[in-house]
Parts: sequence; C-alpha cells; structure tokens
Amino acid sequence: MLSRRVFLSVGAGVNSRTQSEHLALFEFHRTHVLLSIFVFSLLLFPERTTAQSTQALNILNKNCVSCHGEARMSGLDLRTHEGLIKGGNRGPAIIPGDALKSLLYEAVSYRGKLLMPPTAKLSDEDIEILKTWIGHGADWPANAEAANLSVEAWWSFRPPLRPKVPDVKPADWVRNPIDAFVLEKLTTNRMKPASPADRRTLLRRVYFDLTGLPPTPSEIQAFLADGSPAAFERVVDQLLASPRYGEKWGSYWLDVARYADTGGFETDMVYLNAWRYRDYVIKAFNEDTRYDRFVKEQIAGDEIWPDNPEARIATGFYTIGPRLPESAMIPAKDRSETLTEWADTTAAVFFGLTMGCARCHDHKYDPISQKDYYALQAIFGGSEEQEIILADAKAQNGFKAALPRYLYLEQIRYRADQVIGQGRNRLIEKIKKKYRPEEVAAYEIPKEKRTPGQLRLSGEIEGEIRLLTRQEILDALTPSEKAQLDGLNRQMGEAYLQAPRPLPQAAVLGPARTFQPVKLLIRGDYTQPGEEIPPDFPAILRNGRQMKDQETLLGLGRRKALAEWLTEENHPLTARVLVNRIWQGHFGEGLVRTSNDFGKQGELPTHPELLDWLATEFVKEGWSLKKLHKLILMSNTYQMCSEFNKAYAEADPDNRLLWRMNRRRLKGEEIIDAVRMAAGTLNLKMGGPPVVPPLHVDEMAGLFGDPEVNWPVTADRLEHNRRSVYFFVKRSFRYPMLETFDMPDRTSSCGRRSPTTVAPQALALLNGSLALEQAGLLADRLMSRKEAIPAEEVAKAKGLETQVQAAYWLALGRPPSQKETEKSLAFLGAGGRKQLLELCLTLFNTSEFVYVD
Repeated sequence: MLSRRVFLSVGAGVNSRTQSEHLALFEFHRTHVLLSIFVFSLLLFPERTTAQSTQALNILNKNCVSCHGEARMSGLDLRTHEGLIKGGNRGPAIIPGDALKSLLYEAVSYRGKLLMPPTAKLSDEDIEILKTWIGHGADWPANAEAANLSVEAWWSFRPPLRPKVPDVKPADWVRNPIDAFVLEKLTTNRMKPASPADRRTLLRRVYFDLTGLPPTPSEIQAFLADGSPAAFERVVDQLLASPRYGEKWGSYWLDVARYADTGGFETDMVYLNAWRYRDYVIKAFNEDTRYDRFVKEQIAGDEIWPDNPEARIATGFYTIGPRLPESAMIPAKDRSETLTEWADTTAAVFFGLTMGCARCHDHKYDPISQKDYYALQAIFGGSEEQEIILADAKAQNGFKAALPRYLYLEQIRYRADQVIGQGRNRLIEKIKKKYRPEEVAAYEIPKEKRTPGQLRLSGEIEGEIRLLTRQEILDALTPSEKAQLDGLNRQMGEAYLQAPRPLPQAAVLGPARTFQPVKLLIRGDYTQPGEEIPPDFPAILRNGRQMKDQETLLGLGRRKALAEWLTEENHPLTARVLVNRIWQGHFGEGLVRTSNDFGKQGELPTHPELLDWLATEFVKEGWSLKKLHKLILMSNTYQMCSEFNKAYAEADPDNRLLWRMNRRRLKGEEIIDAVRMAAGTLNLKMGGPPVVPPLHVDEMAGLFGDPEVNWPVTADRLEHNRRSVYFFVKRSFRYPMLETFDMPDRTSSCGRRSPTTVAPQALALLNGSLALEQAGLLADRLMSRKEAIPAEEVAKAKGLETQVQAAYWLALGRPPSQKETEKSLAFLGAGGRKQLLELCLTLFNTSEFVYVD
C-alpha cells in the first residue's frame, strides 16, 4: 500500500506541482486502489462479504437503530444504505473503504468526543466487525429489509404480542397462566416456589393490598371458619366491591398523578378545588371504569365528552401540578414551564418514559428527539387551565340574586380598613421622626415618581414600615377606634354568614382563549425560540400514525387524538405500563422495577413474556382493573408465603424470579389508618374538601409563616379521624407522620415510593402524638368492653387477660401466645389505663403490625 511519505518523495523532483497538489493526487490514486481491492475481494469472497454485512447490520440494528432509525436523532437514519452514507447533523456516518475516517467507527470505538452507544461501549469483537465491514466498503445486502436487518426497536417500543403459555411441571401448581410463566423461570434456574401462605397471613395480605386496612376480628374468624375452596375468591370479590378499594388504589394513583392541594415553592398557593380530581379518581376505581376511558377522560375529557362534568373534572389531572411563583410574572416563561410540566407528566404517567431530557437536546439514551418533545408539548398548545361552575342554572341565578350581600360586605370591610389605616398612619408618623428631612421628603414622593436617588433615600423608611405587624397597628388605635372596629367586625361576620356560599367549581383543562404555536426552544430556554413544531406523537411510537390536519387546527382535538392513540389496543406502552403498576402494588416491585421508565435507562422486565401476556389479557378483558387484580390475586404466585431460603437468596437476593412473596412495610397512610381502626376511631366518611389534621407544637416548626393561616386545622374534630387519603397535601410541608414514612413530595410523578428505615420512624410510633393518642383510645376501648371479640380465646379469658386477648386481636388480628399472655399480664400488674396504654403502644410498634407478610 502506498504511503504519503513515499508518494511525496517520488514526486519531490517534479517542480511543476506544489506539495498540496501531490497530496491531492495521492488521495485520488489511494481511493482508486482501495476501491479496486474492495471490488476484487467481493469477486473472490462474496459469501464472506455477505456474512460480514449481516453481522454488521445486526450490530447496528441491536444497538443503534432504535435512536437512529425512525426517530432520526441528530438527523441520522441507519435503516437504509442511503441514510448511512448521507449521515446526520455531523456529516456522513461512514466513508466506505476507510473505517478510520468514518464517524461511526470513531464513535463506537470511543476514540473521540462522541461516544456511542452512550449507555456502554460495544464489545471489542463487535467494534472489529464494524471496522472490517466499513473497510471492505460497507456492503448492504439487497435483502436486508426482508431479512429484518434494518429495524429492531427497543423491547418496550414494539407492540406486545401474546406469547404462548408455557407447558410446565408440576402442572398442579399452575392455577392460572401467571403461575406457568413464573414456574418456567424458576425451573430454568433450578428453584421451586415457596409453600402457600397460611390462611390468616393471606387474609391480612389481601385486605391491605385491596383496601389498605386490616381485617376485623369478625372477618378473620369468618374466613378461618369457611373451609370452602371458594372462600378466598369470595373474599377477593367482596373487597373489590368495597368502597375502601377505591380509596386504597386511588391513593396509589394519586402518587403517580403527583396530586397535591397546593402548588409548592415559596408561595405554595392553595388549589381550592383539587379535591374534586381526587374524588373522581377514587370513584373511577370503585366503579371499575375501563382504563382506556380513564386515560381518555384525564387527557381529553372536555374534547371527547364536553357535556359530562365528571369527564371535565378528570382533566384536573393537568391543573394540580407544581407552580413556580416567579413564572407567573413572565407570561412566556409561565407558558413554557406549564407545557413542560404537562408533557413530562404525560410521558411518565401514561408512556412510562422520561422525556424531560429532550427539552434541551435529543435524549441521550432513548430514541426521542428534541422535535419529538416539543411535538408532544404542541398537543397541549391549544389548551389552558379554566374554572368551571358545577351548579345548575337555577342555583347560578339564585347566587346572582344574592350578590348585593357581597357588595354590602365590601362596604363594611372598606370602613374597617379606614379605621385600621388611622392606626397605621400614626405609626408611620413615629417612624418618620427617626429619619433625616431629606429621607422623609423622598418617602413622601409617590414611589412610581421617585428618582433612583430618592429610592435609595426612602429605602430604610419603607423597610421599617413593611415590618409593621397587624397587632402593632391595632395597638396604635384609640379606645374609640377600637370600639368602632369591633362593631364593624361583628357586622362583617353577620354579613358573611348571610351571604350565599360560593358556587361549586372545578379547575379543568379547556381550549385556550388565544392560540399560541409551540416552538422548539434552543437549550430549553424560553428566550431562544426556534422553529415552530407541529403536534405529533413520538416518532419511535407512531407505528404509521400521525396527527391529522383537522386535529391540529388551532389546537382543537389534539388532546383527543393523543388519548385515542394512547388507548389503541396495540399501543406498545399503555397497557404494559399500567399492568406493571398493578403488579408492583401487589408484589412491592414491578416486573419492570422502574415503573416510570420503560426506556433504555430503566430496568429490563424480569418476566417479559408474562408482562406481555398480562398486557394483552388486560386489553382483551375490556381494560378492567378489577379483573386484572383478581387474576393476580387468584394465582399461586401471589398466595406464596414469604419464607426465606438461604440458597435461593444467594442466587437471587432481590427475589426477581419470584421464588417467594415479598415482605413489605405498610405505607404511612396505611399505618395511620390501621392505628385508628384498632382504636375504633376511624371515620369512614368519603369525599369532600381535604382534612387538615392537628399538629403537635413541635411539628409546626417546619411551617412557614403563621401556622393558623398556613395550616388551618379542620374545625370538626371527627374529621381528623378520616382516612389519610383525604388529608390536606401541602407540597412545602407534608404531614410529618406521612413524610417520616416516605410519602413523596409530589412535585413530579412518583411511580414507586422508595422505602427507608430510619430512626425517626421508630420515634414517631413510640413517642409521636398520634400514636400516643390512639394507644390511649384503644386502652379506653379495651377497658370499656363495649365491643365483643368473636374469638374463643377472648370468651374463655378472665380479668385482665380479657384485655390482653382483645388487644392482640384488634392490633394484630390473632390471639396472643401463652408466652405473650404471661408477659403482658406481668407488665400490666394490677392493671390501670397507663399500663394498658403502654401495652397498646408496644403492639403498634411491633414489626407484625407495620409489615405485611
């Protein structure tokens, strides 16, 4: 092979040519020599060339085409020979015959700044195959497409295909197809499933899984006494029909939907009507609303069912997200942040993808381009948040007729403000006397007319005036002014009580008053808008579908198109993502453990065939959540015990193969509700505005500002014992007990809570005001003997042993052992409320109480 040095030395004596001309001539001859060698090799070894091409295309197919295929990230499409030669934004991907000068080879060999694939470097063998293939001219077989060498998407971007249920042994362990898929994996790994859970454990497990509450002693006794093979199935049906089911699984969805009653950040504005969306979710679960409809209602209820108030309330999904206070001052920034939040949440909740990276640049790992991201934003470009009135015409007319009462109220308020102003003016005059004349003179000039110098001079006076408290102003009033203000306050109170209550409203999504096209933002910066982006679905998921012209006109119908596309039966993600969420709710971990990320940065499914079978079965059975629950619960896989196996744990420490049931700790909400249920104080009232529970004085330390204003405790004390799903969710201050037990802050979709084990959890259950209060109420319940426990052990007990037996039954759902009875009686001594309270508190702190086996 000729080298540049030899070629230049040969031509050095030819004075008529410059050195650059010699180099150009060398490159010309070199290219022709390489091409000749390449053609000659094709003639001599055609089979070897075809084999190399097949291997190379399979490597590109497996590692590159999912991003550089239909998604065309960085403008590069590797599905065709033309696309390979043309390249993308950085130029041609290859130079046939010269691997070392090919950008593709440089990227995969990690020789420059561009490192591909970004997740992990290819094996040396694969890199060498690509190098040889490019060096031999990058031949592209004519039948590449027919041989399925041109396209192969990431597993989650392909529509799920219903796999065949495996034929496994022992066949008698297989109660339904779930067991067959699980047993196949176990058998392959030389494992066996754990033995069945005992009936008491199984009952407690299914009660918490479906309702978030423990079974009562009566329910336990009834189940243990029912020897029918259908006994457990009857319990499952009963729990799925219970209103408690919607509260439990509604709470699960509210994590995913990042539900809160406030906007977060410094202002933490209150969403007065967010609770209507929460109630909609609970009702939808209880009524087993088809999941495809559930999705459609939340994304486009107003566009599909404009006359259905519930469908419109469902779009409140987009009105409960966090709000940056400073954004409201800059409309363009506010719009950008809103669309970003809507797009990110839609992707996480329904796609199970993290698309936020593509706001600033093409996604580094998934085949989602920046254009894809803004095309999703553009679907929401014609929408905005609105307030709708939920009252009928008669109620609205009645409200309008009573509006003069509000005008009267405003007049009284104006007079009260005038009186308060007198006290404030006195304090301002006192403050002014402390400053120099020129500073006072600057202050007395209207603020908008002050020069920069006058603003500096008046700054200290302004600052001191801003620090005046309401109480200081009231103290500055004269006795007659105070009496006058007291009278006006009484009049205001009476006027307010006589004024009509505000009409019921809901925050929803609706058509924007003015249409604003969405533009691609350079580096995600709203101050650097680029080209206008039309609405569309992510390219990798389109499957031939695109937004229609009539669906893009002024933004109308865009969300409807998105909702209908998402709920097509063969959509790659929708059913898979939901089925995985339900599985996670029952087993503690999903088949895909990253439930909000089905992309390349997420985990692969532990049982891919089972996931696809469940997804296709879910759609086949009418998108019914309750049928899906029952299918899972009736499997032997679900009904296994959580018994530990050392050998299996060494081979599979995370129980990914499902050789036993996972033991899990109750969520904070479940602990609070279970404590109240044991104490007999749980209020099962459903729905309505959020409950603001009382706080201990130490817990108030985390609140900003006036606690009475920022944490207005609900006046009705019975409301404090409602289920935790109805508690006020404040983004800047989570209820301490719930925060201690890992409640997310809900600033973004939470697909799975990350359980922690920290000291404050033990302290909350041992010394917390809630635990102490409810332990005392349980002690009172035991001492009153008002509720009979239908258990033989309780009936036979005498004296203090009756209280011990009842305490164990109410807290743990079982009788105490002989040893536990003896220790408890020894601890109680002569009896008394204090000792009984401490026994109840001890039971609340047992692992058996806070864990489900």
